[in-house]
Amino acid sequence: MREAFSGISVVDATGSIAGNYCAKLLRLHGADVTMVEPVGGSPVRQWGPPGGRADDASPLFRHLNAGKRSVSVDVANDVSRRAARRIAEAADVVLHDERAEAWLDPAPLAERAVVCRITDFPAVSRWEGWSGSEMIHQALSGVMYVTGSPDHQPLYGVGHRAYFAAGVSAYITVTSALLERRSSGRGQRARTTVLESSAAMAQNFVTQYAYNRTYSTRRRYPGMLSILKCRDAWVILFALRHFDGLCETFDVPELLTDPRFVDPVVRGANWHLASDILAAAAARFDADELVDRGQRRKVSIEKVHSMADLLRSEQLRARGMVVQDDGRTSLGPVFRSVVAS
Repeated sequence: MREAFSGISVVDATGSIAGNYCAKLLRLHGADVTMVEPVGGSPVRQWGPPGGRADDASPLFRHLNAGKRSVSVDVANDVSRRAARRIAEAADVVLHDERAEAWLDPAPLAERAVVCRITDFPAVSRWEGWSGSEMIHQALSGVMYVTGSPDHQPLYGVGHRAYFAAGVSAYITVTSALLERRSSGRGQRARTTVLESSAAMAQNFVTQYAYNRTYSTRRRYPGMLSILKCRDAWVILFALRHFDGLCETFDVPELLTDPRFVDPVVRGANWHLASDILAAAAARFDADELVDRGQRRKVSIEKVHSMADLLRSEQLRARGMVVQDDGRTSLGPVFRSVVAS
């Protein structure tokens, strides 16, 4: 077996988390990636806290771009622009955004090249020309509208989830085009937008509205879900099934005969009461102990892991999801793509 993209050359001419993450996924699966940055460097170099290295690149930039080769293009210099174009013309995959238009014209690229334009918004839409941000995409996609308490304003989720989702979308697009190229010998010209990727990430919100013109709100979740604090960490419990096993797990057998919880319908109506009882019981256990007890009884319960927990995880290391990359502990591929030799 070999990495799926061994021998594939990629040019990352984007200045976004989405483009950088797409190229990172390709690199982690064997591709050779060259970044083409403007003079002064990609704007992603400055996002987040200072890196503390001589190049002053942020930790986010290093996470996204470790292992990539980097070249600079001076858009005011004809020689520099031609050199950057030659690199793109020789590539199997070219990722670009509007920032690259000063030196890159995708039209004359090789017919075999897979070219993917990654932008914030669709070109033909009411949002064409807008400047996006994580908050804007979470709001427009509907993700923010359903996040938070029903009696407060919506909550903006942390991180760069919309942009990472767009990076995955672009990766799937490029992978599909490369697979098709094996039979046709031709590349493709494709687009990925952060807004559309974020909307697709919003579970079934779009299809729900299309089906019956209703939409989700921040009202209380109707299912039997609880977030509980153990002695040392939090756990998440989803108690749709195996209520007898759940009572054994938390050592509260009295709930089995409590009339407030005798069947699923009554239990669901009184779940807030059961959750309070389970919260008091959870405080007597360590999280790992409670998870182990639950798993032996087929109860859906999971620990909320800290970053230190994840880095120490034997399972994640065995799966290659925590690796040494460019001299630093980093996240490896979240999945494996290989082909038979």
